[in-house]
Amino acid sequence: MGLMAKPMLVTLPFVLLLMDFWPLRRITLKNPLKAICSLIVEKVPLFLLTFASCVVTLLAQKLGGAMEGGISFFARLNNAMVVYITYLSKTIWPTHLSVLYPHPGETLAIWKGGLSPLALLSVTFICIRLMRRRRPILPLVGFGMLAL
Repeated sequence: MGLMAKPMLVTLPFVLLLMDFWPLRRITLKNPLKAICSLIVEKVPLFLLTFASCVVTLLAQKLGGAMEGGISFFARLNNAMVVYITYLSKTIWPTHLSVLYPHPGETLAIWKGGLSPLALLSVTFICIRLMRRRRPILPLVGFGMLAL
């Protein structure tokens, strides 16, 4: 029912896996592969629903003409990388918020898309390094890396 209400719920299985790691600590470092496999098997029904929802959404978008924008794959990928950093910055400093964010098309600088994954990896690396002392930091940034 949640997927019918808001397709963004496709991230739920990944969020549950992240919660298994922290705060539930169901993934141990002694035998991580066995723990991760059992937790993924536990969430297979959710992953199947997520897959079905993605297929239905893609078909509906294609039939509705929403995928015929004339924007190249690389422009879309470049925009996706920059949007991760944009949303992370809006979490810290929420300015210029809008209901509609028009796609910049081919006008977005390529260097921004190239530096964005490096920035995400850097922030994630810092959070992992600080995880032992300040455990709640990792999930705040980890959601972004799951999307990569």
